[in-house]
Amino acid sequence: MARVCHDGAVSQLQTAAFAPGVRVDGQRDLSAEAAFEPEPTAVADARRFVRKTLISWGLSGRDDLVADAVLLASELVTNAIVHAGTPVQLTCRLDGATVEVSV
Repeated sequence: MARVCHDGAVSQLQTAAFAPGVRVDGQRDLSAEAAFEPEPTAVADARRFVRKTLISWGLSGRDDLVADAVLLASELVTNAIVHAGTPVQLTCRLDGATVEVSV
């Protein structure tokens, strides 16, 4: 499984492990998953899924974070389809200021 996180405090992607738990404000972590068949249209569908998910979580004002996450999803789903050729499970998680996109 490939995992890369974007920490809202910095403007670059970084590899990190995700530690589930409770957010600082007391709310539970947010998570969304989508499955895609190994077809060329899956990449565009994955980008739309990530963008809509992050915006629905109130990150519409963080264009840099959303753009990085969308690009990451595109690369991860493309690699999974090209190299594995199997269905792809894409997960987005928000934990405080950290967004995780994993395949």
